[in-house]
Amino acid sequence: MATEAPERITFVAHVTNVTKNDYGWYKIETDGKPRTVDTKRDELAGEAARFQRSGKLARISATPRPPKTLENGFTVQDHWFEGIVEEVEEPLDDILSTIPSEARNETSFNRRTNPYDAWRMALSTGAKLAVDTLPLLQPASQTPEAQQKLALWWATWIFTTQMPSGTPLDEPLDDIDAEFGGL
Repeated sequence: MATEAPERITFVAHVTNVTKNDYGWYKIETDGKPRTVDTKRDELAGEAARFQRSGKLARISATPRPPKTLENGFTVQDHWFEGIVEEVEEPLDDILSTIPSEARNETSFNRRTNPYDAWRMALSTGAKLAVDTLPLLQPASQTPEAQQKLALWWATWIFTTQMPSGTPLDEPLDDIDAEFGGL
Protein backbone atom coordinates (compact mmCIF):
# COMPACT_ATOMS: atom_id res chain seq x y z
CA MET A 1 0.00 0.00 0.00
CA ALA A 2 1.56 3.28 -1.11
CA THR A 3 1.42 6.26 1.21
CA GLU A 4 0.26 9.52 -0.25
CA ALA A 5 2.79 12.31 -0.45
CA PRO A 6 1.84 15.13 1.90
CA GLU A 7 0.43 18.20 0.16
CA ARG A 8 2.43 21.39 0.17
CA ILE A 9 1.02 24.29 2.06
CA THR A 10 1.63 28.01 1.67
CA PHE A 11 1.32 30.66 4.32
CA VAL A 12 2.09 34.38 4.57
CA ALA A 13 4.60 35.49 7.21
CA HIS A 14 7.79 37.40 7.94
CA VAL A 15 10.97 35.36 8.34
CA THR A 16 12.14 36.32 11.84
CA ASN A 17 15.26 34.16 12.27
CA VAL A 18 17.45 31.63 10.42
CA THR A 19 19.85 29.35 12.32
CA LYS A 20 21.88 26.23 11.51
CA ASN A 21 22.41 23.34 13.94
CA ASP A 22 25.40 20.98 14.26
CA TYR A 23 23.74 18.42 11.97
CA GLY A 24 23.46 20.82 9.02
CA TRP A 25 19.74 21.56 9.35
CA TYR A 26 18.55 25.15 9.00
CA LYS A 27 15.69 26.26 11.21
CA ILE A 28 13.67 29.11 9.70
CA GLU A 29 11.46 30.90 12.21
CA THR A 30 8.41 32.91 11.12
CA ASP A 31 5.72 35.04 12.70
CA GLY A 32 3.03 32.91 11.00
CA LYS A 33 1.74 29.38 11.30
CA PRO A 34 3.74 27.17 11.28
CA ARG A 35 6.24 29.02 13.48
CA THR A 36 9.23 27.05 12.16
CA VAL A 37 10.18 25.22 8.97
CA ASP A 38 13.38 23.24 8.34
CA THR A 39 15.71 22.59 5.42
CA LYS A 40 19.19 21.23 4.71
CA ARG A 41 19.49 23.17 1.45
CA ASP A 42 21.87 26.14 1.61
CA GLU A 43 20.18 28.04 -1.25
CA LEU A 44 16.79 27.87 0.48
CA ALA A 45 18.27 28.98 3.80
CA GLY A 46 19.98 31.87 1.99
CA GLU A 47 16.70 32.89 0.40
CA ALA A 48 15.02 32.89 3.82
CA ALA A 49 17.90 34.89 5.31
CA ARG A 50 17.50 37.54 2.56
CA PHE A 51 13.83 37.92 3.49
CA GLN A 52 14.73 38.09 7.17
CA ARG A 53 17.21 40.89 6.48
CA SER A 54 14.77 42.81 4.27
CA GLY A 55 11.85 42.47 6.69
CA LYS A 56 9.50 41.90 3.73
CA LEU A 57 6.38 39.78 3.96
CA ALA A 58 6.62 36.47 2.08
CA ARG A 59 4.38 33.67 0.84
CA ILE A 60 6.23 30.59 2.12
CA SER A 61 5.88 27.06 0.75
CA ALA A 62 6.32 24.09 3.08
CA THR A 63 5.58 20.38 3.17
CA PRO A 64 4.22 18.87 6.40
CA ARG A 65 6.27 15.96 7.72
CA PRO A 66 4.46 13.01 9.24
CA PRO A 67 3.42 13.92 12.81
CA LYS A 68 5.41 12.33 15.61
CA THR A 69 4.38 11.66 19.17
CA LEU A 70 6.93 12.39 21.88
CA GLU A 71 7.46 10.28 25.01
CA ASN A 72 5.26 12.64 27.02
CA GLY A 73 2.35 12.04 24.61
CA PHE A 74 2.63 15.45 22.94
CA THR A 75 2.36 15.33 19.14
CA VAL A 76 4.50 17.66 17.02
CA GLN A 77 4.08 18.54 13.36
CA ASP A 78 7.30 19.61 11.63
CA HIS A 79 7.47 21.15 8.14
CA TRP A 80 10.10 21.07 5.41
CA PHE A 81 10.85 24.47 3.94
CA GLU A 82 10.29 24.44 0.17
CA GLY A 83 11.08 28.09 -0.49
CA ILE A 84 9.67 31.56 -0.81
CA VAL A 85 6.93 31.60 -3.44
CA GLU A 86 6.69 35.39 -3.70
CA GLU A 87 7.01 38.66 -1.89
CA VAL A 88 3.66 39.83 -0.54
CA GLU A 89 2.63 43.44 -0.05
CA GLU A 90 1.71 44.37 3.49
CA PRO A 91 -2.06 44.83 3.84
CA LEU A 92 -2.89 48.54 3.84
CA ASP A 93 -4.67 48.30 7.21
CA ASP A 94 -1.52 46.89 8.81
CA ILE A 95 0.60 49.70 7.40
CA LEU A 96 -1.87 52.45 8.38
CA SER A 97 -2.14 51.13 11.94
CA THR A 98 1.58 51.85 12.46
CA ILE A 99 1.28 55.55 11.57
CA PRO A 100 0.98 57.67 14.72
CA SER A 101 -1.90 60.12 14.96
CA GLU A 102 -1.16 63.82 15.19
CA ALA A 103 -4.70 64.70 16.27
CA ARG A 104 -4.55 66.85 19.38
CA ASN A 105 -7.98 68.06 20.44
CA GLU A 106 -10.22 67.59 23.46
CA THR A 107 -12.01 64.58 22.01
CA SER A 108 -9.02 62.65 20.65
CA PHE A 109 -5.85 63.19 22.63
CA ASN A 110 -3.34 60.38 22.91
CA ARG A 111 -2.18 60.64 26.50
CA ARG A 112 1.58 60.59 26.61
CA THR A 113 1.93 59.95 30.32
CA ASN A 114 0.28 57.05 32.10
CA PRO A 115 -2.21 58.52 34.62
CA TYR A 116 -0.61 56.58 37.48
CA ASP A 117 2.78 58.05 36.60
CA ALA A 118 1.23 61.52 36.26
CA TRP A 119 -0.30 61.20 39.75
CA ARG A 120 3.02 59.98 41.17
CA MET A 121 4.79 63.00 39.62
CA ALA A 122 2.13 65.40 40.92
CA LEU A 123 2.39 63.87 44.40
CA SER A 124 6.18 64.18 44.35
CA THR A 125 5.90 67.83 43.34
CA GLY A 126 3.23 68.36 46.01
CA ALA A 127 5.53 66.88 48.66
CA LYS A 128 8.34 69.22 47.59
CA LEU A 129 6.01 72.24 47.70
CA ALA A 130 4.76 71.18 51.16
CA VAL A 131 8.36 71.09 52.44
CA ASP A 132 9.18 74.40 50.71
CA THR A 133 6.20 76.12 52.39
CA LEU A 134 6.98 74.63 55.81
CA PRO A 135 8.68 77.84 57.10
CA LEU A 136 5.52 79.80 56.23
CA LEU A 137 3.31 77.65 58.47
CA GLN A 138 2.58 78.18 62.14
CA PRO A 139 4.74 75.91 64.35
CA ALA A 140 1.63 73.93 65.38
CA SER A 141 0.97 73.17 61.69
CA GLN A 142 4.46 71.83 60.98
CA THR A 143 3.60 68.24 61.87
CA PRO A 144 4.14 65.35 59.42
CA GLU A 145 0.35 64.87 59.21
CA ALA A 146 -0.14 68.51 58.22
CA GLN A 147 2.64 68.22 55.64
CA GLN A 148 0.96 65.11 54.15
CA LYS A 149 -2.37 66.95 53.87
CA LEU A 150 -0.65 69.90 52.25
CA ALA A 151 1.27 67.62 49.84
CA LEU A 152 -2.01 65.92 48.85
CA TRP A 153 -3.67 69.30 48.36
CA TRP A 154 -0.86 70.47 46.05
CA ALA A 155 -0.81 67.14 44.15
CA THR A 156 -4.58 67.23 43.62
CA TRP A 157 -4.42 70.83 42.43
CA ILE A 158 -1.55 70.06 40.01
CA PHE A 159 -3.14 66.83 38.73
CA THR A 160 -6.64 68.24 38.18
CA THR A 161 -5.87 71.72 36.85
CA GLN A 162 -7.06 71.99 33.26
CA MET A 163 -4.84 73.47 30.57
CA PRO A 164 -5.96 77.01 29.64
CA SER A 165 -7.95 77.34 26.42
CA GLY A 166 -5.82 77.81 23.34
CA THR A 167 -2.25 76.71 23.23
CA PRO A 168 -0.19 78.89 25.59
CA LEU A 169 3.06 77.92 23.89
CA ASP A 170 1.83 79.37 20.59
CA GLU A 171 1.26 82.80 22.14
CA PRO A 172 4.09 85.36 22.23
CA LEU A 173 5.95 85.66 25.51
CA ASP A 174 5.99 89.49 25.43
CA ASP A 175 3.10 89.75 27.95
CA ILE A 176 4.85 87.43 30.38
CA ASP A 177 8.17 89.25 29.95
CA ALA A 178 6.49 92.58 30.65
CA GLU A 179 4.56 91.25 33.65
CA PHE A 180 7.63 89.78 35.36
CA GLY A 181 10.16 92.37 34.28
CA GLY A 182 11.81 90.21 31.61
CA LEU A 183 12.92 86.64 31.88
